[in-house]
Amino acid sequence: MTLKKELRKKARDSRDDIEEDEILSLSRDIKNNLFSLEEISKNSVINCYASFQSEVYTFGMIHDILEIGKTLTLPKTKNKDLELYNISHKDIKRLKQSRWGIYEPLGDTRTLDVKEHDVVIAPGIAFDLKGNRLGYGAGFYDRLFSKSKRTLKIALAFERQLIEKVPSEKHDIKLDMIITEKDCYNIKKEK
Repeated sequence: MTLKKELRKKARDSRDDIEEDEILSLSRDIKNNLFSLEEISKNSVINCYASFQSEVYTFGMIHDILEIGKTLTLPKTKNKDLELYNISHKDIKRLKQSRWGIYEPLGDTRTLDVKEHDVVIAPGIAFDLKGNRLGYGAGFYDRLFSKSKRTLKIALAFERQLIEKVPSEKHDIKLDMIITEKDCYNIKKEK
């Protein structure tokens, strides 16, 4: 087993140990930290992911991003890339599960290029405070991030998902911020 696979399993098992009611409680704290950021209040086009399994619960965030008048997109996998679909309140009720069980837009709304986004909020399994992210292994977000240098890259994580060092490779794109229930880690500022 490679180091990344081993870390992925260990971190995922740790995240899966969180009880559902605690996930919801911690996710509310993470949402409050996210919405306290000037980077969210001042920017208008935001991409978020639809959470699944034991990830930080994002459906409340998705609703609230729309409520405060932002343009919201959700990702949908297409071949080896993510397409970002513009979403409204009515579209949230029509999300469809992908073959991996992730809720995605139907694909009948307008897509926006990542360069049109101010913020992309990404999932992951483990993170370090240098901005390295251990995803699920398919490289979707690294390919997306590589298409726009100006878009702010934020991850949502439970504090227990922070580890000392995530192994990174040349193609891995660093995050700008990691938001947990305890803090907003501004990696971009530290660089």
